[in-house]
Amino acid sequence: MKTRILGKDLKVSAVGLGCMGLSQSYPPFPDKKEAISFLRRAVEMGENFFDTSELYGIYANEELVGEALEPVRDQVVLVDLYYQHRVDPNVPIEEVAGTMKELGIGFVPFRCGICEIKSR
Repeated sequence: MKTRILGKDLKVSAVGLGCMGLSQSYPPFPDKKEAISFLRRAVEMGENFFDTSELYGIYANEELVGEALEPVRDQVVLVDLYYQHRVDPNVPIEEVAGTMKELGIGFVPFRCGICEIKSR
């Protein structure tokens, strides 16, 4: 699987695996055994970058992903990600980045990102 470097030296699979659908938004959800098998198979195929959140089923997704990946912990990268998903055109992106920095986000073990950003 192709990889990319995030930041200075965090090597992750080029395509991350979003785990939200395992516990929220896209029913029917797989049972726990199927979900764990799916996540472990993804690691066997070279995936090492997983996106989860406490909001995906109020901790259920993080607990599921944690349990599934615990035996292969040395093969995966677990990073808390904080994204700005919606941009307020009235707030400069530099101000958002500054706020994230003040909160300590953007430094290991936390990473921040942005999406849905359009050039002006």
